[in-house]
Amino acid sequence: MALLLFLLTVGGIIYFVVYTRSRRKARQKELYEVYQSALASGNKGHASLAGRTYYSYLRKGMPTLADEAAILKDIVEMK
Repeated sequence: MALLLFLLTVGGIIYFVVYTRSRRKARQKELYEVYQSALASGNKGHASLAGRTYYSYLRKGMPTLADEAAILKDIVEMK
């Protein structure tokens, strides 16, 4: 009985970790696609907001100066 409880607990933890990781990757991909779409649209305000949202997600809420520079570079290079 103790073995079964242990296996269920370990299995639940593994499932939670895998599920959480896959959801995080999916959200990251979604935000990246929104950012790229905003850059392609030509709307600089929307691109700036989407870029900050994407980089904030990557850095867990704390984008770096390099991230801000990358966003600015992308916006300057917009067509």
